[in-house]
Amino acid sequence: MVLGAQAQVYLRTGDLDKKTQAEYQDAQKLVRQGRYKDAEKKLDNILKKHPGFYEAALRKAVMFFDQGQFALADPIFDEVARLAPDYDAEMYYAAAINALSLKNDEKAIDHYHQYLQKGQPDEKRRIKVEKELTTLTFRVNAKKNPVPIQPRPLEGLINTEDSEYLPSPSLDGKSMVFTRRLTGQEDLYISYQNDSGQWSVAVALETINTPDNEAAHSTSEDGKTIVFTMCNNKTTGFGSCDLYYTQWEDGQFTSPVNMGPRINTPAWESQPCLIANGRMMLFASNRKGSYGGNDLWMVKKTREGKWGAVINLGPNINTDKHEESPFLHSDGKTLYFRSNGHTGMGGFDLFMSKWDDQKKEWSVPVNLGYPINSEGDEGSLAVDRTGKMAYYATDAHATTSSNRHLDLYQFEMPEALRPEPVSYLDLSITDEADGRSLAAQVLMVDVDNGDTLLLTQAEMGKVITALPANRRLMMHVSEAGYLLHSEHFDTGENFDMQRAQVKTVKMRKPVVTDSRPVILKNIFFASGSAILEPASMPELIALAEMLRSNAGVSIRILGHTDDVGDAATNQLLSLNRAKAVYLQIIDLGIDAQRLSFEGRGESEPISTNDTEEGRANNRRTEFIIVQGTQQK
Repeated sequence: MVLGAQAQVYLRTGDLDKKTQAEYQDAQKLVRQGRYKDAEKKLDNILKKHPGFYEAALRKAVMFFDQGQFALADPIFDEVARLAPDYDAEMYYAAAINALSLKNDEKAIDHYHQYLQKGQPDEKRRIKVEKELTTLTFRVNAKKNPVPIQPRPLEGLINTEDSEYLPSPSLDGKSMVFTRRLTGQEDLYISYQNDSGQWSVAVALETINTPDNEAAHSTSEDGKTIVFTMCNNKTTGFGSCDLYYTQWEDGQFTSPVNMGPRINTPAWESQPCLIANGRMMLFASNRKGSYGGNDLWMVKKTREGKWGAVINLGPNINTDKHEESPFLHSDGKTLYFRSNGHTGMGGFDLFMSKWDDQKKEWSVPVNLGYPINSEGDEGSLAVDRTGKMAYYATDAHATTSSNRHLDLYQFEMPEALRPEPVSYLDLSITDEADGRSLAAQVLMVDVDNGDTLLLTQAEMGKVITALPANRRLMMHVSEAGYLLHSEHFDTGENFDMQRAQVKTVKMRKPVVTDSRPVILKNIFFASGSAILEPASMPELIALAEMLRSNAGVSIRILGHTDDVGDAATNQLLSLNRAKAVYLQIIDLGIDAQRLSFEGRGESEPISTNDTEEGRANNRRTEFIIVQGTQQK
């Protein structure tokens, strides 16, 4: 430095003699001409004669900054601030920007604070600086408290010298659809994972890919539906980018179909996320009604399978900037997305928000922290059903600019950032008599809130669907000419969420000579009561529908209890419960001549009465096929 350490007098241009003023004008001219070495010599000569003329020192610092020589500018800003802290408040703003160029966030914070304290910025500049301070403070704290992750590339042959990104794992973890960019062309590929965790060579989804770009996709949990983005399609498009869907049929994906004007508009729609086996979708769009740039939106299917109203996720999620790349976990309540509008490291960061079912709103988003987020732009994130493993794309492996490309990586998600674990049901449906697969209808409903989680036809007799934690779930399997099959899943604290539920349902035809009872597993009564709980209605409606579609079938409804209490009381209770079901089925339009009821008390246990689980199994409602309708 050339500033005098003892200099205390502040000199302005008007305080200089005419000759020095001329020299300073010449130095400034040299700077404008790009003759930086000559300008530096003139400025140094001026400062030797007039060390208190800090304007020359600051001009020199800015000259170094303009050349990208931030390390040379930095000590000049520091020394002027030390020797002449009140000389020019604007120098702190310039010094802060220079410190940012050196990635010295803490110094930039100090300079910005000095600028706000000593300067008089206009409202626009003040707001900008305050936002920058918020980001820098967060970034410094995040780096001091890094999130403990160890990213590693996916094992096997899934990654190549081309770019792979936007991973979408299947619910069972056995396959992954992703985007690959090959010579500037984006297409969708699928890879499969073997039992040792190795991913196969990816195969292009040829029935989906076109000469246009196909990307920004989502795969339903059963792997049967893919929604993806296609842009600038002049034949079938509604806007700049639209959402299309394809379904797995007869061993391949069907030709893509535009999702229609309810989903797509003349604006930009992209980055879908399917859950509930395609019954709910989130996506990004800058359509009318957005809070700023790109917002996150949600749409659900009705019971009739049509898409309902498109709803903005609201101001807790969306800002006046951009929110993109939604990933709603299969728990139905944990949302990950990227945003440059919420406080973060700078640029686009990844965030998490939780749905509060009591308040009916999304929580204030939480930044996923460093190093999941960096000072650059983060893309999309996907999390497996257990909540433990996260997948994303990064070019962190690149050592030079020539080999820079994106690969798919994974890391173990820190516990504080995990969704609730989700088990899944791997369901096979067959005809009991001949073993052939049945494309039966499968309905799953949350018993407590009535939400439909699944309504689908079992393609080739197979269904894979999520089983969220801490839910009571009712499932019906129905097919014309067969008896209703009922299942109940209680995914509370005693349920093993790590283990998949593999179940084969063997559908029975209504044969009078077959006296085996069919258990209705979703008929609920209060303890010691014969009053049906409202949660029983979906099961009762399904039973009535089965009788309606099998007009020649008559049934007897059977009530059972555990052995708690005396036998006579239990006998009466079981009879009254069976009667309550009988009356409700009549109210649903079934002829009473086709129905009868009977109470069997505690006489026919199917499990031990020594445990609560066993007693719960014994407290049940069943039906059997009968010829007559004589009542008991």
